[in-house]
Amino acid sequence: MWKCMRSVTPRQEGQTAVNVGPESSGYENACPELVECACADGEKGGATLSLSKGGVKMIRGRYPRQEGQTAVNVGSGGLGYGDKIAFENICRIDMRLSLNFILPVSVFLFAGCLDMKEKMVCPGYEMTLITESSEPLIGNSHHGSTGIKRGFEGGTIFKQGDEYRMFITEMLRSDYSGTQTGYWKSKDGIQWNRVATIQQSDEDIMGLKGSVWSPMPFFNEQENRWNLFYVGYSEKGVLKGKVYRGVSDMEGEKGFAGPYEDAPGTVLSFDDKEKDLWEDIQGSDSFFPFPVGSGWYAFYGSSDGRANWFNGIAMADSLGGQWKRDSVRTPTFTYSENPIVTKLGDGMYFCVFDDLSYGEKSSTIGYGYSTDGINWKQEVFKFSMPEWATNIRTPQAIIPIPEENNAYWLYFTAATPSGFYSFGRMKVKVALRPVPDQGS
Repeated sequence: MWKCMRSVTPRQEGQTAVNVGPESSGYENACPELVECACADGEKGGATLSLSKGGVKMIRGRYPRQEGQTAVNVGSGGLGYGDKIAFENICRIDMRLSLNFILPVSVFLFAGCLDMKEKMVCPGYEMTLITESSEPLIGNSHHGSTGIKRGFEGGTIFKQGDEYRMFITEMLRSDYSGTQTGYWKSKDGIQWNRVATIQQSDEDIMGLKGSVWSPMPFFNEQENRWNLFYVGYSEKGVLKGKVYRGVSDMEGEKGFAGPYEDAPGTVLSFDDKEKDLWEDIQGSDSFFPFPVGSGWYAFYGSSDGRANWFNGIAMADSLGGQWKRDSVRTPTFTYSENPIVTKLGDGMYFCVFDDLSYGEKSSTIGYGYSTDGINWKQEVFKFSMPEWATNIRTPQAIIPIPEENNAYWLYFTAATPSGFYSFGRMKVKVALRPVPDQGS
């Protein structure tokens, strides 16, 4: 039976966490939650879940990836009030439970054992602030910001040798339409110089690419060329998004600055026939590939453009595709946008993303970690708002500091009192939490 269950993300006043008795769990005023539990024997899960309110419409196993582990599937009729469902031989399961009384809000569970010898389980990582951001690195007074009316948004940074390279979205109008991809360089990560414009959106804001966002460059070893994944929106600068893959005209590492020409078709699109139910009018709003084993995974996102932002996993045999969404129809991250993935020194996959769970004028950044690239734990890093900022926006990169153990530069964009979205960085620590005491 489950020994303990801990609520991780109760967000708003009036919403309650999960109350767990010896054999059951009841939900009241539930909101999207992450909960954890430990098995009594510390190795294999055996548990009964009983809902005293609402009802389970759908349970989908996400973590049962290995032989001997059991997924849980519930038919279209779901479970009614007071019904119970038993779990056997489970080592970690991520389930989506849609509660009848608060549809369409869902509850997300992490359930199973916390045996530290099990490959799929980790004790958890904590992000803490070392040095806050005292001033923006690039603001509206920077010499490279000429012509950029609203500021900067999603993109990413690579450090190659002693040089930092950044592709970033530059907003040319007062709204979200009319954008371009800027290429910036820095020797120290502090002083930045704008190098070039990589691409621009269509002059017609209702054109196929009325705005271009989230530029993510990756070197394709098979093609011996740089690839540029990015999003093009065809409506109001933020709706009906499609993910494109540009290929540099120049071979080798020197082709980083392009020019880039789109490969035929799209990587993912708002009008794909096979897409997840949580994908909405925004279409595909971001795409970040990362290598896993001999293949590739990628985070992709979507939103209803109002209240819900989600991210899921796509897969391909090679960076050039063909990319397909995974078979899990529930999102990997909720209230999230623009994940950026790296790998820690211990081999753990780690990502940072725009955390949207606390609304506007929030000082938070989301992060997640995974042993295999497909099964992720979502958390939130909360810190004091920098004096120059009014709302933390989108992380651009998390880059290790070689001379300091577990220390990283976290680059991000943030809104300022003038309304301009500036670019800054802070120093953070990412380290393992202590292993939970299994005897308590």
